[in-house]
Amino acid sequence: MPQQVRALGKKELSKIPVFGWVVAKFAIWVERDNPESRKESIPKLIKFLQKGISIVVAPEGTRNDSENVLLPFRKGAFRLSIETGIPILPFAIIDADKIHKRGSLLLSPGKVKVYFSKPIYPSDQHSIDELSEKCRNRLEAIILSHE
Repeated sequence: MPQQVRALGKKELSKIPVFGWVVAKFAIWVERDNPESRKESIPKLIKFLQKGISIVVAPEGTRNDSENVLLPFRKGAFRLSIETGIPILPFAIIDADKIHKRGSLLLSPGKVKVYFSKPIYPSDQHSIDELSEKCRNRLEAIILSHE
C-alpha cells in the first residue's frame, strides 16, 4: 500500500506475547463487545484519517470458518465513512488461511494474493446498510472470481 495504514484490532490480540507488542505500533485496539471502547476508538480513527492515514478494518469482525463467502458485516466502518465523507477501498486477501491457521501463532511459508477494488464513495443518499451492502457485494465478487 502506498501510504501509511493503521488497523482496527480486537483488544484480545494485544495480549499475545510479542505479537501484541509489535502490532500495537500499527493498531488501534478496541473491545468489540464494549460500546464504550468502540465509542472511544472513533476520535482516534478520525485523527488518523485527517492525517491521510488509512484505517484497515475487517468488517466481518473475525476470521470466516463458515461455508459462506462472507460473514455478516459490522457497521462501524460504514458509519464512519458516511460521517467523514472518506471513501472505502474494499480489498480481499486470498489464501491467508493457508499460511496462518486460525488459533495458531505459527506461520507457514506461502503467498497471499491481495486484490483491490475501486473506491466506494459515500454519499448523503447512502444509508449505513446500503453502503455496507455495496461493499459486501464488491468483496464477494472479488473473492468468488479469484478463489
